[in-house]
Amino acid sequence: MRRWIGSLVALWALLLPLEVHAEGRWLRGETPRFIVYGEDGQDKLLSAVRDLEALDGLLRRMSATTAPPSPVRLEVYLFDAPNRLRLVWPGISPDIAGFYVAKPDLIAAFNDYSEAATDDDIDGRQVLYHEYAHHFMLHYFANAYPTWYVEGFAEYIATARFRPGRIEVGRVPQIRANWLGTGNLLPIEQILRGLDEGASSEDTARFYAQSWLAVHYLINTPARMTGFRAYVVALRGGGDPVTSFQPAFGITVREFDAELRRYKAGRLNAYALTKPADTAADAITVTRLPVSADTLLLLDARARMGRDGDAAVLSAVRTAVAAYPDDGFAQRTLARAEIGAGAPQDALPVLDAVLARTPEDAAALYLKGLALLEMSSQQGADAIALRRQARPLLGRANRLAPDNPHTLFRYAYAADADPHAGDEGALNVLLLAQQLAPQVGYYRLNAAHALMWRDRYDEAAFMLRPLVFDPHDAGMAKLAKRMMDAAVGHRQMESVAEVEEVQ
Repeated sequence: MRRWIGSLVALWALLLPLEVHAEGRWLRGETPRFIVYGEDGQDKLLSAVRDLEALDGLLRRMSATTAPPSPVRLEVYLFDAPNRLRLVWPGISPDIAGFYVAKPDLIAAFNDYSEAATDDDIDGRQVLYHEYAHHFMLHYFANAYPTWYVEGFAEYIATARFRPGRIEVGRVPQIRANWLGTGNLLPIEQILRGLDEGASSEDTARFYAQSWLAVHYLINTPARMTGFRAYVVALRGGGDPVTSFQPAFGITVREFDAELRRYKAGRLNAYALTKPADTAADAITVTRLPVSADTLLLLDARARMGRDGDAAVLSAVRTAVAAYPDDGFAQRTLARAEIGAGAPQDALPVLDAVLARTPEDAAALYLKGLALLEMSSQQGADAIALRRQARPLLGRANRLAPDNPHTLFRYAYAADADPHAGDEGALNVLLLAQQLAPQVGYYRLNAAHALMWRDRYDEAAFMLRPLVFDPHDAGMAKLAKRMMDAAVGHRQMESVAEVEEVQ
């Protein structure tokens, strides 16, 4: 731990600017659905943003949803070199081309956009499309989808390509085809149940390949897709992933496995769809960030992720911010780093200075409310008094920047009593935060627990279903399963400690 924290401090030191320029290298592109940061030129940024908008359109077309865009836009960070990912996540494997986080304070994707994939690798674009499929599904179609479908559908979408006038979808990902061609496949029962925790990298690769094949088959076989819909209903009611299969699909698990093997041996076709008109250039707002962002943008993202190493982040931020005493973004980043490192009281004078210059700074108001909430949890603190100071700040932040789920979530916890047992208004705010950001598992867990506290067990069970099959966080999935079992049985959880610890 100390070794990589020390390396992070040294790495950030290398990034500090030698001189201050009026504009930095980072660009920010905004649309109704995305906020995209890029460091490799405006043309590349615009191309990436238009492709993301087209990807959203493809998913809407495939799912037939007419729901309006979420007011919570996904943040996307596009890097011009593979090693840039390690500036945000120092411990990440060099083989990873991108990742996605959905946590309190940050819902974002980070991707290497420097090169295309080789036959045996996956590039940052494929990772981004894969993760956006998850993000989209959780927002518009949160349900008890089995892990193999969740991952298989994301893999199906990952290879989409946007050409002039058309969209190519269903292309065979070469790396998955390579694994399917080995002949050493996982038993179909293991695919249906999902991988065990601690599965080998080889089994994980086989699972992704076979899951992609199963989804490709379902999408191209209407009768099997009908059976799948019945299967999801069975899982939603608590059915076993294996024994629920035959009643829903009308064939045995073994027969399904045989169908998949025959399908694999045939020609797996992609499809070309007519592409709507390209996103108009004037629908994308592009701005160049100040030079302070050259050093601080990724530090701010890392602080918002809340991973280990907060002390290293704080040290780097303190050094960098000294050059930007009147830069609101730099000072807010410093305040956030102080809060993350466990010193919320040191964030207050920083934020007071920002608010003295710009009283309507919603982000600074939010951070001051967050700092006071963090102080209220410290030993010996006058918790109620601190929460009462925090609540009007968070309320003002929400009025200035409405529909921010992170502000709403903190506002609910700034009530005099815990929202699990407090007034109905606090619960409604908690539910709204979860509705705005259904991708954040922590918000789901807390909202579900608050419902259970009020004996609203059926609503809680419905809210927990998407987490039970979460393929990315085994700990959260296990906790969600215990909570859902309790909700289905109309009984309280014995302890809320686990819910509070999962973030």
